[in-house]
Amino acid sequence: LRAQTTAAGYSRALKCLQRAQLRDYPGASILGANLHGPFMCPSQAAFKSEQLRSGLEGDALLSAYGLLPSRGGGISLLTLAPELPNASSAISILRSRGVVVGLGRTSASLAQSLKGIEAGANLVVQIFESMPAFHHRDPGPIGLLVHNKLPFTNEPADAEPNLAAAKRKQDLKDRIYYTMGATELQTHSASVNLARRTHPLGMILVSAVEQQQPASTSQPNAKSDEVEPGPKIKSE
Repeated sequence: LRAQTTAAGYSRALKCLQRAQLRDYPGASILGANLHGPFMCPSQAAFKSEQLRSGLEGDALLSAYGLLPSRGGGISLLTLAPELPNASSAISILRSRGVVVGLGRTSASLAQSLKGIEAGANLVVQIFESMPAFHHRDPGPIGLLVHNKLPFTNEPADAEPNLAAAKRKQDLKDRIYYTMGATELQTHSASVNLARRTHPLGMILVSAVEQQQPASTSQPNAKSDEVEPGPKIKSE
């Protein structure tokens, strides 16, 4: 659900989602809604919308969505800009209600991004996109690639099984993750490799990308890239 959606639109969509989640269908199930906005930096929003919100004070969450987001209410992920007023408090509230908070569509500095992580966020949404470019004096949200709270380490061979499992669970909980669209239209392969080699265990590749136009259409005879069909997968 995108930032252009009104509060009434969010409410209707989420009620439909909740009804769908309650149905007992075989196969895959709906994990929850991904709310992408409206709490984002206007300069990084990629569109002009009257629905963008400039802060998270008071009842801002309730006002934007028509309800207070929660995992039980069908919401799994919410993306916001950590530099907005009262963002840290809102992140803490969302985490207490089971919602994963991602940082995205933001102009935040690294310090502001880290405040969001300390409040409970653990995801950078579409890293390298819709955020400040990397700068050596202030890398912004991209700097979170090297700011994991707890590194994922191998346990000694003689470690107590229960303690080792608990440590791995804590590592997973405290790790910072990031999503990335690894297509040629979105991210250069050098950037993909930079992120992967810096923090391979946090990478989440996303396949749902918006249709984008080629950078240039000045050559009338230019051929577009074609995707060859892959092998069919047979269910055994």
